[in-house]
Amino acid sequence: MTKAAVTIVETPHKRQLLERERRYEIRLHGQFYSDLFFNVKGYVGGLPLPNGRQLDIGEVSLTAYRKEVAELNREWAAHA
Repeated sequence: MTKAAVTIVETPHKRQLLERERRYEIRLHGQFYSDLFFNVKGYVGGLPLPNGRQLDIGEVSLTAYRKEVAELNREWAAHA
């Protein structure tokens, strides 16, 4: 089984003092790629695409990001 190319990792040390929602990092092959933080209606962050571009799915739930990461990992596996 191959290792996932894109992962979401919780980063509690990046939370601000009065921030209620958790912060996350998006990592590409274990290296920092983008921050994932809660805005007004949902989480915001960029996801890496195999062609070198970045995907922005808007303000959505963390579950939606996890589903998109699963799909991207299938694309990365097919691209490799």
